[in-house]
Amino acid sequence: YTEDSYRMIFETFFKEFGKQPSSIVSDQEKGIGSAIQKMKEMKNFQGYHFYDSFHVIRNARHKIIAKTTVNEKMELIKKALKTRHID
Repeated sequence: YTEDSYRMIFETFFKEFGKQPSSIVSDQEKGIGSAIQKMKEMKNFQGYHFYDSFHVIRNARHKIIAKTTVNEKMELIKKALKTRHID
């Protein structure tokens, strides 16, 4: 999906429920992040955007398999968990 399609989905959801959620939890799909950022810029969403832990850890694990030391792996995991809250 594209940024525009995600934005349309979110805005339709907000309209149908009559209010905005205080937060949105998503995976790290670029289109979702871009749509939420655009809505925040346009003042159509004032809540928080979080990445869900499952996907953050899974993606970090895939990226660190090639690393050789335990310390490098731990630093990458710490960095990935710190980026969970992106607002």
